[in-house]
Amino acid sequence: MKFIFSFLFAAAVLLILTGSAHAQFISWSGPFSITGDSDIKTNGSYVDAFQAASAGAFGKDGIVETANTVAFNPNSGTNTDGTITLSGNMGPGSDGYAPGGSSSAYQAILADCQYTGGVGTVTLGSVTNPLVVGDEYQVQVWNSTPYDATSYTGSTPTDTITAPINTYEIGTFTATGTTASFTVGAPPAGTLHTSGAYVVDAISLRDIPEPSTYAMLIGGLALLGFCVRRKAASIS
Repeated sequence: MKFIFSFLFAAAVLLILTGSAHAQFISWSGPFSITGDSDIKTNGSYVDAFQAASAGAFGKDGIVETANTVAFNPNSGTNTDGTITLSGNMGPGSDGYAPGGSSSAYQAILADCQYTGGVGTVTLGSVTNPLVVGDEYQVQVWNSTPYDATSYTGSTPTDTITAPINTYEIGTFTATGTTASFTVGAPPAGTLHTSGAYVVDAISLRDIPEPSTYAMLIGGLALLGFCVRRKAASIS
């Protein structure tokens, strides 16, 4: 009995510790050129999506824009539900870019940015909408400014991807806590950069089931079907 109580206490402490915001190791891929609405990924399940909202070229402040079935919530620095938050002197900017042929919604999503002259922090997950420890997530980040390259960095300097102008980047990670974070900051020396700002225009966060999860789900449904059939046979 004493062992059981000790185990439960240790588990509770671990849960509390993993619930705090911290930099998360992220496996980045990209950069990918912005081409149109199909850039927006729809695999897995929607957690949240953020669009920077300032007085941009398309005048879409305060409007939820939906492109490729994904709804992007607008706010200057913090999403309406707090699932994706930006901090570290991140201020509003404009002059985003979406290529011809993109929907007006996608153009509006990319019209504005949040920027910092130093280091900004993006936090994923919140008290009301926490990440699920052990789940795999996909974060998609857009840098659609025509002026400023930016770097997105997770838990270590080697966990970094450079975002040239007019690109998006994709990161995957397995949540080790109820929140995770990465930073927005300076790109490598010599990267095209004109205004001195480091930016993010939009962010999408999705929960991506692993293949093993699908296998367990299919196995569970098969077992349920077997039990139903067996019960029906015994009744008849």
